[in-house]
Amino acid sequence: MIYKVARRNVPTASGREDRYYAVAVAAGRSTMDMIVDKIENRCTVTRPDILAVIAALVDDIKDRLQSGQIVELGELGNMQLTVHNRGGAASEEEWTSDFIKKAAIVFRPSTLLKHIAATTAFTRWSQSKPTDTTGNDD
Repeated sequence: MIYKVARRNVPTASGREDRYYAVAVAAGRSTMDMIVDKIENRCTVTRPDILAVIAALVDDIKDRLQSGQIVELGELGNMQLTVHNRGGAASEEEWTSDFIKKAAIVFRPSTLLKHIAATTAFTRWSQSKPTDTTGNDD
């Protein structure tokens, strides 16, 4: 993974200060068409069938999330709809639905995906050439 160092003005005990953080540099995008093409080339399923299955999967996930289910997607991970609140009421009797700010989807990656994140090597981006910060500078 390529990263760059970016300045952020953040709050501190003494006010605000500039701090520097690593930020991931996107290495392009993978579109649905690209993913479907790769799947089509790896198996006997045709493009329309792949698109139909993906569309049906998205519809089913939406229905299950809205009904409050945790959706388990095997080696991909799990999804669940959660609630964000605007503070809290002093008592259950004082609580109304006005305290609900919004719903959000929480994604919990599988062990396989967590392993990818844990074993990713980092390379610092520079305009001349990437600099390896994993101890493998050449």
